Amino acid sequence: MTITTNHIALTTMAADHVCFGVDSMEAMIDWYGRVLGFTVEKRWTVAELPGRELAYIIGASGFRIELISGGTGPRSPSGDSFAEHLGVRGSNHLCFRVPDVDAAVAAVETAGVTPFFPPTDYPVGAERRIAFLKDIEGNVIEFAGPLKG
Repeated sequence: MTITTNHIALTTMAADHVCFGVDSMEAMIDWYGRVLGFTVEKRWTVAELPGRELAYIIGASGFRIELISGGTGPRSPSGDSFAEHLGVRGSNHLCFRVPDVDAAVAAVETAGVTPFFPPTDYPVGAERRIAFLKDIEGNVIEFAGPLKG
Protein backbone atom coordinates (compact mmCIF):
# COMPACT_ATOMS: atom_id res chain seq x y z
CA MET A 1 0.00 0.00 0.00
CA THR A 2 1.24 3.46 -0.85
CA ILE A 3 0.92 6.06 1.89
CA THR A 4 -0.96 9.07 0.61
CA THR A 5 -0.93 12.56 2.08
CA ASN A 6 -4.26 11.65 3.73
CA HIS A 7 -2.48 8.93 5.73
CA ILE A 8 0.75 10.72 6.74
CA ALA A 9 -0.62 11.49 10.22
CA LEU A 10 -1.20 7.76 10.76
CA THR A 11 2.33 6.56 10.01
CA THR A 12 3.36 6.81 13.68
CA MET A 13 0.21 5.18 15.02
CA ALA A 14 0.84 2.55 17.72
CA ALA A 15 -1.38 0.49 20.02
CA ASP A 16 -1.96 2.23 23.36
CA HIS A 17 -4.53 0.16 25.25
CA VAL A 18 -7.49 -2.16 25.14
CA CYS A 19 -10.53 -1.64 27.37
CA PHE A 20 -12.51 -4.23 29.35
CA GLY A 21 -15.74 -3.60 31.20
CA VAL A 22 -15.35 -5.56 34.44
CA ASP A 23 -17.52 -6.95 37.20
CA SER A 24 -14.83 -6.60 39.89
CA MET A 25 -12.13 -3.95 39.60
CA GLU A 26 -10.18 -5.32 42.57
CA ALA A 27 -10.28 -8.94 41.37
CA MET A 28 -9.16 -7.99 37.86
CA ILE A 29 -6.33 -5.79 39.12
CA ASP A 30 -5.21 -8.65 41.35
CA TRP A 31 -5.44 -11.27 38.56
CA TYR A 32 -3.54 -9.23 35.97
CA GLY A 33 -0.90 -8.35 38.57
CA ARG A 34 -0.48 -11.87 39.93
CA VAL A 35 -0.67 -13.72 36.61
CA LEU A 36 0.77 -11.31 34.01
CA GLY A 37 2.76 -8.83 36.11
CA PHE A 38 0.63 -5.73 35.38
CA THR A 39 0.66 -2.84 37.86
CA VAL A 40 -1.83 -0.04 38.45
CA GLU A 41 -0.78 3.08 36.59
CA LYS A 42 -3.74 5.20 37.73
CA ARG A 43 -7.37 5.05 38.88
CA TRP A 44 -10.05 7.69 38.41
CA THR A 45 -13.74 8.49 38.09
CA VAL A 46 -15.63 10.49 35.49
CA ALA A 47 -18.62 12.68 36.38
CA GLU A 48 -20.54 11.43 33.32
CA LEU A 49 -20.20 7.81 34.55
CA PRO A 50 -21.66 7.86 38.07
CA GLY A 51 -20.95 4.78 40.16
CA ARG A 52 -18.21 3.60 37.82
CA GLU A 53 -14.46 3.52 38.32
CA LEU A 54 -11.74 3.44 35.67
CA ALA A 55 -8.15 2.24 35.93
CA TYR A 56 -5.14 1.82 33.70
CA ILE A 57 -3.04 -1.24 34.45
CA ILE A 58 0.27 -1.44 32.65
CA GLY A 59 2.54 -4.31 31.65
CA ALA A 60 6.33 -4.40 31.51
CA SER A 61 6.26 -3.52 27.78
CA GLY A 62 4.28 -0.33 28.48
CA PHE A 63 1.01 -1.68 27.05
CA ARG A 64 -2.07 -0.69 29.05
CA ILE A 65 -5.37 -2.34 29.77
CA GLU A 66 -8.14 0.06 30.75
CA LEU A 67 -10.64 -1.42 33.20
CA ILE A 68 -14.10 0.09 33.72
CA SER A 69 -16.28 -1.20 36.55
CA GLY A 70 -20.00 -0.92 37.12
CA GLY A 71 -21.38 -1.77 33.69
CA THR A 72 -24.60 -3.71 33.30
CA GLY A 73 -24.62 -4.58 29.60
CA PRO A 74 -24.13 -8.03 28.07
CA ARG A 75 -20.72 -9.70 28.21
CA SER A 76 -18.97 -10.47 24.92
CA PRO A 77 -19.01 -14.21 24.16
CA SER A 78 -15.64 -15.97 24.12
CA GLY A 79 -16.27 -19.63 23.29
CA ASP A 80 -14.93 -22.61 25.20
CA SER A 81 -12.76 -24.26 22.56
CA PHE A 82 -10.25 -22.97 20.00
CA ALA A 83 -12.70 -23.38 17.08
CA GLU A 84 -15.67 -22.01 19.00
CA HIS A 85 -13.69 -18.99 20.21
CA LEU A 86 -12.41 -18.13 16.73
CA GLY A 87 -15.99 -18.34 15.45
CA VAL A 88 -16.98 -15.32 17.56
CA ARG A 89 -17.41 -12.15 15.53
CA GLY A 90 -16.39 -8.69 16.66
CA SER A 91 -13.80 -8.13 19.37
CA ASN A 92 -12.27 -11.54 19.92
CA HIS A 93 -9.09 -11.64 22.01
CA LEU A 94 -6.02 -9.77 23.18
CA CYS A 95 -2.69 -11.14 21.96
CA PHE A 96 0.69 -10.71 23.61
CA ARG A 97 3.80 -11.49 21.56
CA VAL A 98 6.23 -13.48 23.72
CA PRO A 99 9.67 -14.90 22.93
CA ASP A 100 8.69 -18.41 24.13
CA VAL A 101 5.02 -19.45 24.25
CA ASP A 102 5.75 -22.56 26.32
CA ALA A 103 7.63 -20.54 28.94
CA ALA A 104 4.80 -17.97 29.09
CA VAL A 105 2.24 -20.75 29.57
CA ALA A 106 4.40 -22.37 32.26
CA ALA A 107 4.54 -19.00 34.07
CA VAL A 108 0.75 -18.55 34.11
CA GLU A 109 0.27 -22.17 35.13
CA THR A 110 2.34 -21.50 38.27
CA ALA A 111 -0.30 -18.85 39.08
CA GLY A 112 -3.05 -21.47 38.70
CA VAL A 113 -4.18 -20.57 35.17
CA THR A 114 -4.59 -23.37 32.64
CA PRO A 115 -4.88 -22.47 28.96
CA PHE A 116 -8.00 -23.69 27.16
CA PHE A 117 -5.82 -24.12 24.04
CA PRO A 118 -2.29 -25.37 24.81
CA PRO A 119 0.87 -24.24 22.99
CA THR A 120 0.58 -25.34 19.37
CA ASP A 121 2.66 -24.64 16.26
CA TYR A 122 0.91 -23.22 13.19
CA PRO A 123 3.65 -23.42 10.53
CA VAL A 124 1.32 -22.59 7.64
CA GLY A 125 -0.37 -19.20 7.41
CA ALA A 126 0.25 -17.66 10.83
CA GLU A 127 3.74 -19.19 11.03
CA ARG A 128 3.83 -18.96 14.82
CA ARG A 129 3.25 -20.88 18.02
CA ILE A 130 0.15 -19.87 19.97
CA ALA A 131 -1.78 -20.62 23.15
CA PHE A 132 -5.07 -19.22 24.52
CA LEU A 133 -6.24 -18.66 28.11
CA LYS A 134 -8.97 -16.67 29.83
CA ASP A 135 -8.80 -14.14 32.63
CA ILE A 136 -11.14 -14.49 35.61
CA GLU A 137 -13.98 -12.68 33.80
CA GLY A 138 -13.68 -14.70 30.58
CA ASN A 139 -11.67 -12.30 28.40
CA VAL A 140 -9.47 -14.33 26.05
CA ILE A 141 -5.72 -13.79 25.96
CA GLU A 142 -3.43 -15.26 23.31
CA PHE A 143 0.30 -15.77 23.58
CA ALA A 144 2.05 -15.83 20.20
CA GLY A 145 5.69 -16.41 19.45
CA PRO A 146 8.18 -18.22 17.24
CA LEU A 147 7.51 -21.76 16.08
CA LYS A 148 8.96 -24.38 18.40
CA GLY A 149 9.51 -27.17 15.87
